[in-house]
Amino acid sequence: MDSDNALMSTIRRDWAAQLAAAVHASSLPESFLAAIVANESGGHAAVSRFEPAVFTRLVNVAAGRQAAFSCPGSRKPLTAPDLLAYASPGELQPSQVVAEYQGPPFQPAPPGAPARGLQWGLKRLSDLATSFGLCQVMGWHLVEMAGYAGWAWTVGDLLDGAKNLQCAVALASYFAVRYELDLSKDFEQLLRCWNCGTPDGTTFDPMYVPNGLARSAAYAALSISPAAPPAA
Repeated sequence: MDSDNALMSTIRRDWAAQLAAAVHASSLPESFLAAIVANESGGHAAVSRFEPAVFTRLVNVAAGRQAAFSCPGSRKPLTAPDLLAYASPGELQPSQVVAEYQGPPFQPAPPGAPARGLQWGLKRLSDLATSFGLCQVMGWHLVEMAGYAGWAWTVGDLLDGAKNLQCAVALASYFAVRYELDLSKDFEQLLRCWNCGTPDGTTFDPMYVPNGLARSAAYAALSISPAAPPAA
């Protein structure tokens, strides 16, 4: 409990204004959003995590070896045209992906590489297979959620702390609509959605939901605690 209090105190110190702004027009409590931050990144905005297995699936779809990419909770399956349009509009073709990429490990485009062609396209696909920022939003949401309720985020947005939080609220709101959840109180189900894509999913870490609930409560307690007395 002490460690949770310390973590949530740090997140409140560093991100309270951005958290409050992100939930301002939502019924999602600031404390719950702070709990997602705690669970996913510990409050570190620059954190990213590349998922090789997801990247291989995306490449297989882009190359025509699989019909579509989707995960539990996805708004829609992503097909080769969806991925190729994002990766390298008008340039990258499935035949190139088949010929040039056979599997992990992925080698990103070198510094200074032109923003076009196969290596650039594969770099763009690798972004979709990476989770970013405070709430570790997966990059593939940028494509599958495009156009939904004004959704127009970019990888750069996910690396910006304030915008990552705004994106997280939008994604939580999508889950609430899809599964008929109440953003103001269905916290266990929302945590499962965040981690698994569905409100009844089994989290990889069995403590993900208990930790999230405890951290949300810890943050809420900080918000209502009396101010410390002035130093003598």
